[in-house]
Amino acid sequence: MAEWVTFDLDGTLADSPFERIVMPWLVASLEKSGIAQARQRLSAEQLKRFAAGQRVAGFHWDDIAAALMAEVGCAMDEDIVAALKREPLAEQARAFPLYEDVAPALASLRERGYLLGVVTNGHARYQQALFALMGVEQQFALMLGPDIVGCAKPDPAIFSWPPLAGQVRMHVGDLLTQDIRAAREAGIPAVLVVRAGQEQTAKWAQALRSLAQVPARQRPSLALSNGWLDDMMRRESAYLGRPEPATGLTQGDVHVPDAMIFSFSELLALLPPT
Repeated sequence: MAEWVTFDLDGTLADSPFERIVMPWLVASLEKSGIAQARQRLSAEQLKRFAAGQRVAGFHWDDIAAALMAEVGCAMDEDIVAALKREPLAEQARAFPLYEDVAPALASLRERGYLLGVVTNGHARYQQALFALMGVEQQFALMLGPDIVGCAKPDPAIFSWPPLAGQVRMHVGDLLTQDIRAAREAGIPAVLVVRAGQEQTAKWAQALRSLAQVPARQRPSLALSNGWLDDMMRRESAYLGRPEPATGLTQGDVHVPDAMIFSFSELLALLPPT
């Protein structure tokens, strides 16, 4: 049977192409129709859907925008995928890179016989359109999103979709509450990637430098003891509009990764040849 390594997209493979390319266009389209504070309205509608348990709909940005436009008696001129086929969005996407450490590591994983998949909370039809323009879609054998699977991370059922079911040897992501929890609850080794330049890096610079000196599998325990993982949980909860965790994380918690990496080059040592 084929063995898979799966990846989150935003903050893991690339610096959030949807957020940086599509969202400004979506905000401008809404503001052009007279919707004030469009970015805040989009976020508020998403969080409203999350609170109602509508995780799939919470990432359906065409539908979210349409709901806001309907309030002012308007409709979108085109959907997101259609907009991505036109300039300037297509030009922006063609110039958007993966993180520089990603392609070499992916090539090495493929050489070892692993199949590579993307498991994203962005709807796959948006992400596939972006990856096609970026010229990187051929690097992955599969892309799954809520619009295909019918659920979103942290629901571990996302990893039950064929042909991933029972065959994922590792999932790599940048969010404890989404990637790490989903993979751990699915019984899949979960690897947290920490990207330089993320907003937490400045506050924890020395702690992260110390973590970089020890093996990847030892880092989670140290990040637990020095408070870094708890701080990350608080920031993620605030971003998602959730209450701050009442207690700190403990060893074995589903939000604690099996390993932490600072570069994709570290992935190879965590996986045996297939």
